[in-house]
Amino acid sequence: MDLIHVIDNLAIETLRHLMKTPLETEQRLMEQSRKQLTEIEYTLSEKYRVSVTTTTLNVGRPYTEIVRYAEPGRLP
Repeated sequence: MDLIHVIDNLAIETLRHLMKTPLETEQRLMEQSRKQLTEIEYTLSEKYRVSVTTTTLNVGRPYTEIVRYAEPGRLP
């Protein structure tokens, strides 16, 4: 199984305008997302015995990034 999480680039752009430290906020968001993916991967593996082949974190429009990830020839 492949895990993919996409952070919406419009949400990041909004954060950049709202926060005093946009880069730091963006970095924390990315770190938290990576941590959550790691936890999901661990749960799938240990609790449900599901093998995770790839874990991916992208920034962009979710529907676009998911379709791009699943394009023919992209997956083994």
